[in-house]
Amino acid sequence: MKTLLATPTLSGASDSDSITLSWAAIAGAASYELELDGVVINVGDVTTYIHAGLNVGTQHSYKLRALSEDNNSLWTAALTRWTLPSTPVISQAVSSASSSITVQWTAVTGTSGYDVEINGAVSGTSNTTLTRTGLTANTEYTVRVRSKNAGGVGEWSQPVVVKTLLTTPVLSGASSSDAITLNWSAIAGATSYELELDGTVIAVGDEVSYTHSGLAAGTQHNYKLRALSEDNASLWTAALTRWTIPGMPVISEAVSNTSTAITVKWASVAGTNGYDVEINGAVSSNTSTTLNKTGLTTNTDYTVRVRSKNAGGTGEWSQPVVVKTLLATPTLSGASDSDSITLNWAAITGASSYELELDGVVINVGDVTTYIHTGLNVGTQHSYKLRAISEDNNSLWTAALTRWTLPGTASISEAVSNASNSITLKWAAVTGSSGYDVEVNGAVSSVNNTTLTRTGLTANTEYTVRVRSKNAGGVGEWSQPVVVKTLLTTPVLSGASSSDAITLNWSAIAGATSYELELDGTVIAVGDEVSYTHSGLAAGTQHNYKLRALSKDNASLWTAALTRWTIPGMPVISEAVSNTSTTITVKWAAVTGTNGYDVEINGAVSSNTSTTLNKTGLTTNTDYTVRVRSKNAGGTGEWSQPVVVKTLLITPVLNGTSANDSITLNWAAITGASSYELELDGVVTNVGDVTSYTHTGLGAGTQHSYKLRALNENNNSLWTAALTRWTLPGTAAISEAVSNASNSITLKWAAVTGSSGYDVEVNGAVSSVNNTTLTRTGLTANTEYTVRVRSKNAGGVGEWSQPVVVKTLLATPVLTATATSSSITVNWAAIPGAEGYEIDFNGTIIHTEDISSYTFDGLAPNTIYKITIRSVSSDNESTWSKVLNQRTAR
Repeated sequence: MKTLLATPTLSGASDSDSITLSWAAIAGAASYELELDGVVINVGDVTTYIHAGLNVGTQHSYKLRALSEDNNSLWTAALTRWTLPSTPVISQAVSSASSSITVQWTAVTGTSGYDVEINGAVSGTSNTTLTRTGLTANTEYTVRVRSKNAGGVGEWSQPVVVKTLLTTPVLSGASSSDAITLNWSAIAGATSYELELDGTVIAVGDEVSYTHSGLAAGTQHNYKLRALSEDNASLWTAALTRWTIPGMPVISEAVSNTSTAITVKWASVAGTNGYDVEINGAVSSNTSTTLNKTGLTTNTDYTVRVRSKNAGGTGEWSQPVVVKTLLATPTLSGASDSDSITLNWAAITGASSYELELDGVVINVGDVTTYIHTGLNVGTQHSYKLRAISEDNNSLWTAALTRWTLPGTASISEAVSNASNSITLKWAAVTGSSGYDVEVNGAVSSVNNTTLTRTGLTANTEYTVRVRSKNAGGVGEWSQPVVVKTLLTTPVLSGASSSDAITLNWSAIAGATSYELELDGTVIAVGDEVSYTHSGLAAGTQHNYKLRALSKDNASLWTAALTRWTIPGMPVISEAVSNTSTTITVKWAAVTGTNGYDVEINGAVSSNTSTTLNKTGLTTNTDYTVRVRSKNAGGTGEWSQPVVVKTLLITPVLNGTSANDSITLNWAAITGASSYELELDGVVTNVGDVTSYTHTGLGAGTQHSYKLRALNENNNSLWTAALTRWTLPGTAAISEAVSNASNSITLKWAAVTGSSGYDVEVNGAVSSVNNTTLTRTGLTANTEYTVRVRSKNAGGVGEWSQPVVVKTLLATPVLTATATSSSITVNWAAIPGAEGYEIDFNGTIIHTEDISSYTFDGLAPNTIYKITIRSVSSDNESTWSKVLNQRTAR
C-alpha cells in the first residue's frame, strides 16, 4: 500500500479585486488541484495562482491538494481571504465644542474597521463615527478615513477640513434693586459677543460688560452669552439666573405675649427667599413672615426692623417699631379654712396694683400681696387667677389656682366585729371630702372609702374608734368616739368515726362559758363540755357539724362545717376467676357510703376504687385466698368472707415443621398437665400426654391452622394463638435458558402452586426472586453456566429443578474504518473463542476466517456505506455490532 503525497501549505495575498495564492512544490507531484469558493480546478504544475475578477471587500475560501499519476495528497485545511475594502466617503465633519470635532462616514461593505487620520495622527475604530477631544479652540483640522479588513487596508478618503469652535465665555452678574450688570473675559479670536436677555438676543460688540436696567425689584432674569468671529462662533454659555434685590417689608404687628418674648409679623415681599430681623441691633435670619423672640428682659422696650433678601442681595430695612415686654407673671398660692381661703403672692417689679379673679369675678385689690376670700361653705372648691398691672403695662394672668375649704365632721354609722381578730367601721360620706383618716385605739390610717375593716386585732377585746374627713384644703374635725369589742376565738372542731356513731372534740376557748353544736342542721347547747358523741347512726352515712363558743356578752363565729362519715358495711364477693395462668379477676357488690376498697390476696393488701380487681404476676396452677373490705373518710369496714380461686395452667408454645405432604407439631411439656387438646384446621382432638403430633396426608404447598391447650383433672390452660404453617411447595421446572448477550443469560420456569418465591442457582451462586424469570448480567462471554431453580414458601424450600447448561454469546467486535475514494478498510480486535467473522456490507454478508481487518475495493467516491460485524464459532456467535456509516473520499 502506497502512502499519500505530502499535503501542500497554502498562503494568499489580497488586492481590491483579486487574491494571489502561493505554495511550495511537493515532491512527486505532477500537478495541483485548487478548490476556489467550492469549485475545483486543476492548475497544472505551478506554485502560484491569481484569483481575479473579485468584488471589493468580499470573502473567499480556498483548498489545495497535490496530484501524481497514481497518488494524491490530502486537501489542505480551508484558507479564507478577503479582497481589500473600498474607500469611505466622509458625510459630516463638524465641531460641537471648542476642543472637539465629530466625523461621520458611510459604511463600507466587507470592512472590519476603519482608520481615521486627523492632522496626520491615525486612530482605529469599528464604528462609522468618531468624536476627537482635547483639541485647540478655533483651529482647523484635516481629516481622512480609510476602511480595513483581514485582507488589508483600503484607500484614504478625500480630505475634509473642519475648524473647532471659539472658547465659550464665562458669564457672571451683580444685582441692584432695578438692574443687573453682566461681566465676562475677552475670548481669543473673538471680534464680538451676543447676549440673550430673558430670551431676547442682542449684539453687544466687542464689550466685556453689559448692564440690564429698568428692572422690577425682586424679579428673576436669565442670561446667555456667546463669542463670535468672522467665520466662527463659540457655544452659548449655560443659562445664568440672577435676581434683582427685593423691596422693603412693612411690619404689620409687633406685640409681647409673655414677660420674656415678643412676636413680630410683616407682609410678604415679592421675590424674596428670606428675611433679616433686627431686635435692639441684634440681627437673625428668618424664612417666614413671623418671628417669636424669646429670652428677653421683662417690662422692657425693644426696637424692631425687618429687611428682605434673595439671591441678588438684601433690601432696605423697614421703618423701626418699638414693643415692650409684659410685666413678670405673679406666683399665686392659697391656704384653706372651713369657711375662707387666704391668697398670697410676691410683689412684682414695676407693678402698681393687682387684679384677682375670684370664681370668675375680677376685682382690683390695689398694691397688696395678700387677700382673704371669706363667707365660703365647708368642703367647696374655688378657682383663682392673678395679674400685675402698671400705668402702661400688665402681666399675663396666672394659671388657675384651685383650692377647697376644709370638709365637715364625719359621723360613724356602724362599728361591729365579724371575727375574733377584726372590726368593721362605716360612716356617712362628707360633702367635699377626698378621703378619710380612721383612728383605732390611737393608730391612724388613711382610706378613700366610707368603710374600713381592721384586722390583726386581739380576740374578745374593746377598741375605741374615730373618723375625720379631708380634702385638698386640709383635714376636718374628729367624729365622736365609738367603742367596739372583737368576737371570741372560733373553736377548732374534730371528729372520730365508728360504724354507728361520731365523737366530736374541741379545745376550750378563753373567755367562753358555754358552747353550741349544730348536728346535721339542728342546734343544741352542750354547756361548757369540750366533747360530744353523736350516736345511733347508720353505717356508711355522711354527717355535718358546726360549733361556736359563748359568753355573757359575746360569742365566736360558727366553725366551718365539719363533714364526717360512719364506717361502711362489709362487701360480698360475687365472682373470683382465673383467665390466664398468672392472673385472677375478683368482683364484688358495691357498698353504700364507701369511697374505695382494700383487696387481700394471700395476705397481701392492695387498694381499689372500683368493684373489680385484675391481679397479675401470680404463680400458675396455684390456689389464692381472696378477701375484700370497704372504706371511706370515716375508716375501714369488716373483711368479707374469704374465697379460694386457682390460676390456669401455663399456655403451651406451639411450633411446626413442614414437609411436602405433612406438618409436624411440637411443644414443651406443661407442669401439672396430664393431656393436651389440638385443634387441626378447626377440628379438636385429644392427643393424650404427648409433646408432638404429625398432621399427615396433606397436599404440597397448602396452608394449615393449629391451636393447642394443656389439661388436667381440675384445670386447663388457655388455647394458644393460631399457628399457620404451609407444606413445602413442589419442584420447579425450567422452561427456557438462553443467552441474548455476551455477558448475560435469561431463565424462565413454570409457576409452582403455593410458592411465595424462588431461589435461582447459577454456577453455585444462589439469588432470590419473586418472579418466574431471571436475567443474570455481568457474566463472562462464551462461557457455560449450570442453572437450577427451587420454589419456597413460609414452610421452607422445595427440591432443586433438573440442572440446565447455557452458554453466553461470543463478545461483539467493535468496528473502525479508513477510506479512500474507491475503498474502505474495516478493522476490529480479535474476539476470544471466535473462529471467524461475518461482515454485513450494505446488506451483503461476507464470511471471513480468523482475521481482524478487511478491505472493500471498487467503491464509488464520496458515498456512505453501512457496515456491521459479528463473531462466530462452531457452536456460538455474537450479536451484530452497531452499524458503522463510512463515507469514501471524493
